[in-house]
Amino acid sequence: QVLAISVAALTLLVSSDKVSREGVLFYVGVVIFVLLIGCSLWTSYLYVRQSGFRYPFLSLEEYGENKWKWFYYGNKSILKIDANPLGSVKSPSRRIIPYLEGLRDFVEWYTDETLNKEITDNVQQLYLLQVHNYYKNQFYLQLTKVWQMSLRVILVVIGIGFVLWLWPYWEELLFIVVEFLYKCPK
Repeated sequence: QVLAISVAALTLLVSSDKVSREGVLFYVGVVIFVLLIGCSLWTSYLYVRQSGFRYPFLSLEEYGENKWKWFYYGNKSILKIDANPLGSVKSPSRRIIPYLEGLRDFVEWYTDETLNKEITDNVQQLYLLQVHNYYKNQFYLQLTKVWQMSLRVILVVIGIGFVLWLWPYWEELLFIVVEFLYKCPK
């Protein structure tokens, strides 16, 4: 949303005949919108990279794999189900049969599981979920830090723009401030 709004606003600002391109405020606006566009593109890139991140613990066959009871990756029949909502095949072999095979496997594995194996798998998966939650929070903090930094830069740009906008009047402003301070009761 920020990207779309910033591109639209920058386009309107630059293409408008009613906006003077000679003032400092015009350039401050352009810089702010360019910063917002850059920040939006950067956070979108980070989000895509984070979404495709391969967690290192998944390579550990015994301790990091997605167990059949907790994740669909552990049940190969589920992976055969046609999950494409657009132009999907209505054939039972692509939707119903893999579902039933996965259910069969799930029930079979569940009935064959010993209490010790169940407890061990559950503890491993709870820990895996805890580590996964850590990664998600770190990813979120990365995106938040980008937006925090962009806000700081935008505030600096606004401050610099304000100073540059007032610069031609600094002597007059200084005189007004000194006069005000001189007249203040002590």
